[in-house]
Amino acid sequence: MKTVSKMPPKALANLLRNNAKVIIYDVRDSDYDEFGRIKKSTNLPYFAINDGTIESLVEKAKKENLDNLVCCCKFGKARSVIVASKIAQEMSKHEPIPKTEVSFLEGGIRSFASYPENLDLMKISLE
Repeated sequence: MKTVSKMPPKALANLLRNNAKVIIYDVRDSDYDEFGRIKKSTNLPYFAINDGTIESLVEKAKKENLDNLVCCCKFGKARSVIVASKIAQEMSKHEPIPKTEVSFLEGGIRSFASYPENLDLMKISLE
């Protein structure tokens, strides 16, 4: 069974700065721009995710030979953990199991945004 790990904000920032093969899914819904967003993230509203969505995310990770797939939400306690777990569970069904590490952003976008050195990696909405 593929496991899910916590991705500390500084570790994600390092991956982004080093151009690692990483994809970030921001699973916030209507609060998508609150606290800003990571520039290289893709919004994937939590309530729009279904089994077909999860399967397509796994296929994309395999096709792009990603090293890391990171889910993030506001606080990193619920939605991102659930989605990351579903992705890891789906990956476990594949043979061979994709090498992509699946994680959720520890502390969520709120924690990532709290590090001044990460602001260059973010898009902040002033609306």
